[in-house]
Amino acid sequence: MRRQQFLSTCAGIAVAIGLSIPASAQAQSAAANEGTAAPAATSEQRDIVVTARRRAESAQSVPVSITALGREALETRSVRSLDDLTKVSPGLRFAGEGNSNVSAISLRGLSKIAASSTGTPAVVVYFSDVPLPGEGLALPTFDLSSVQVLKGPQGTLFGRNTIGGAVLVTPEAPSYTLGGYGRVSFGNLDYKSVEGALNVPIVEDRVALRLAGQIRRRDGFVTELQSGSELMNVHQDAFRASLLVEPVDGLTNTTVYDHFKGRDNGTADIIFRINQNIPGLEFVDAFVAEEFQAQQSRGIYSVNSAVDDLFTRIETWGITNTTELEISDQLTLKNIFGYRENQLETRGNNDALGPNPTGFVFYKTLHSFNNDRQISNELQLQGTVLDDKLDFIAGGFYLKFQPDGNRGNMQNQFNSVFATSSYVTIETKAAFAQVGYDLSSLVEGLKLNVGGRYTWTDQEACGTTNFTVADIDDFNSQQQCYANAQQGGLGRAILNSSEERLTWTFGLDYQLTPDVFLYGVTRRGFREGGINGPLFNSPAALAFGLDRFQTYDPEIVTDLEVGAKVDWTAGSARGRLNVSAFRNWYDNAVNYINVTGFVPVDDPSFPDRGSFGFNAADLTISGVEVDGNISPTPGIVFSFSGTYLDQKVKSVTTVDPFPPVSVTLPSPEFSYSLAADFTPQEDVLGGILTLHFDYFWMDDYQVQSGPFPGYDLANARLDLREIGGTDISVGLFARNLFDNEYLVSPVIALPTFPTNVGNPGEPRTYGVDVSFKF
Repeated sequence: MRRQQFLSTCAGIAVAIGLSIPASAQAQSAAANEGTAAPAATSEQRDIVVTARRRAESAQSVPVSITALGREALETRSVRSLDDLTKVSPGLRFAGEGNSNVSAISLRGLSKIAASSTGTPAVVVYFSDVPLPGEGLALPTFDLSSVQVLKGPQGTLFGRNTIGGAVLVTPEAPSYTLGGYGRVSFGNLDYKSVEGALNVPIVEDRVALRLAGQIRRRDGFVTELQSGSELMNVHQDAFRASLLVEPVDGLTNTTVYDHFKGRDNGTADIIFRINQNIPGLEFVDAFVAEEFQAQQSRGIYSVNSAVDDLFTRIETWGITNTTELEISDQLTLKNIFGYRENQLETRGNNDALGPNPTGFVFYKTLHSFNNDRQISNELQLQGTVLDDKLDFIAGGFYLKFQPDGNRGNMQNQFNSVFATSSYVTIETKAAFAQVGYDLSSLVEGLKLNVGGRYTWTDQEACGTTNFTVADIDDFNSQQQCYANAQQGGLGRAILNSSEERLTWTFGLDYQLTPDVFLYGVTRRGFREGGINGPLFNSPAALAFGLDRFQTYDPEIVTDLEVGAKVDWTAGSARGRLNVSAFRNWYDNAVNYINVTGFVPVDDPSFPDRGSFGFNAADLTISGVEVDGNISPTPGIVFSFSGTYLDQKVKSVTTVDPFPPVSVTLPSPEFSYSLAADFTPQEDVLGGILTLHFDYFWMDDYQVQSGPFPGYDLANARLDLREIGGTDISVGLFARNLFDNEYLVSPVIALPTFPTNVGNPGEPRTYGVDVSFKF
């Protein structure tokens, strides 16, 4: 019923806006808002400035479906971490998988490769123009200039090859004005947060420094019954320093150092579904059913764990350096260097079961290490020629991702305690170029965009399994792994894979009127293949033909997208409507097959994480995205956005003797967000009062070939800014306003596993912010 209401509402809005377009006789006045997602509660339609094509321009004239949020929008929509982007950009799902701290981003039916922690994400996150690894995405959202979500394959303009999209996170840049801000926040669950920034001009118009930091604390909202520990708490510190140097006119160098550290009590694993009568595991059905019933009775805010001392430890830091040289008014050379180190350690009760009276253990993570580092560099040459009729960008990209310490998992799986060490190195090189040519001499407002990218990728993997672990940290180091591999034997080898691909984009955009922009584009993206480890050469592995799947081929996505971006006026009412429709042809999609029950767990060739990946299916993914706003009178703005996806599996490869693969469809069929903003036209207490309310709804989706429940949330915020004409502001906030219980991160959703498990989302939280500027 809710789907029908949503579609009917969108259809009505579209018809009304379509009838009112002729009433717009002139372009609306534009006020740069540095990427705010929606206008403030005023009758004036504000422009949205984005950098989706590596230059500042209006989002209303960019041939990309995009969600953009600036400083005020991030605060108003209660975006405290990147996970919160799920609620403000329907169609994007930014959540953990397997662990709530290991992000799995999905967009337009494309997601990370399940069970792979090192492969390229479908959606790459960029911080200060540097692509981040698939892990270590614990980016707090303080002191940011903007966050932009670009939808569809990217790569002919910048950075890594992607198949789903990109998220651009831009920190606030230094300036030559002395100033800054401070903010303190308090709330229930003993929530406390302190953040601030200081901008210092060091040399007039030549050198400036910006320092920013944040400290956040909050009690956990789930109780572990065995120890009394409070899980899902927040204990995080972050710091950022940015240095701007302009030694001469036309040369700009910006260096950003960022550091994040989290020491949390761990995640809560909740059983949300059980699977009975699994061959060979029937003897635990009664116990599993009893545990599920107990969990249902307790609710999602208490768990009974059979793993002592649950924890999550994250530490990540990075340096980015961007140099821009203005060679002439029409030509700029730009270099972007990035270096990052990530450390993630966890311990979890993955199967969500308490102590088993039979003594049998399904799946517990006793210790997990992910220690990595990444270096990247991108060189761009961009400019215009032919009297500015042709703009271009061309460049090269390099990235190397490699281990930086122990990597692996120590687990108790099916009563076998073992430590798997997995070391993967990925090296990527690419050359890219894109040009845009103004065809106004043929048709006024018409432009052609053509781009290409050629990518070379090399991978190397070494993995070992230790079945005689002596203690909780008994992992083989990378040096030990390579030494063992060189000796040869069952399961031992250094595995390699290389590939190269051409990807491209071709499109036309048309500025029909100052208020109507139309575009059509087709793109091809690819995600590199991968390596299954360890070496599949044991008798059991060979008996089941696993050697055929030592590596898998790249995934290929070809899309077609058409869109319209419209601003309109009708008397005193103003609004905006952006609509895009797309179709993806997704070939060689990778899925994983669990080998438990086929290859013995203690076999030297038992696959990492208990499963192997292969090119399982071809799919088509079609969808419609809509977003916009309506301001019927000054001071009132209603905003809306929504996504509909139709994901269809065209063909599936069967691998005997394993069960048929159920292809995962990782994005919800429907998702939408509604918001309302109200600003009285008169000052209140000498300040500006704003009231904001938003509602988000997401359909069920799939994880690991099993269904996972969607959810809905409402948030509200009341702000009184610049009280009495001062620089002091106060805000009251409420997240999850109606205190809904929901699961936000899947852990296990396999239909062939006795328990399906997820992590709960926050209950209702509320509090107050007090901030000042200087």
